Amino acid sequence: NCLGGSLTTPVTCNGICGDGFIRGSEQCDDANSIENDGCTALCNFEAGFTCINTYSSTGDTTTCTTICGDGKNVGSEVCDDGNIFDSIG
Repeated sequence: NCLGGSLTTPVTCNGICGDGFIRGSEQCDDANSIENDGCTALCNFEAGFTCINTYSSTGDTTTCTTICGDGKNVGSEVCDDGNIFDSIG
C-alpha cells in the first residue's frame, strides 16, 4: 500500500496490519489478528510482553514472549504473581 515513487515524490507506505510486513505506523506485525499474543490486531505492542522485530525482504517477523514476574497474567502464563520466586505469593 505505497504511494509516490517519482523523482520528486518519495515513496510512502502505509502498513496493512496482518500482512507480515512492518510498515508505516505499525509497531509490530505477526501476520495474524489474534489478541493476547504480544502484537494486537491493530499492530501495536501489548503490555506484559517483550517483542523483537526481524526484518526481511520476504516478510517481517514479530516474536513476542511473556514477561514472567511482572504481575500481568498474559499469553500462555498460568499465573504471574509479580515475582520470579517459587512458592511465594
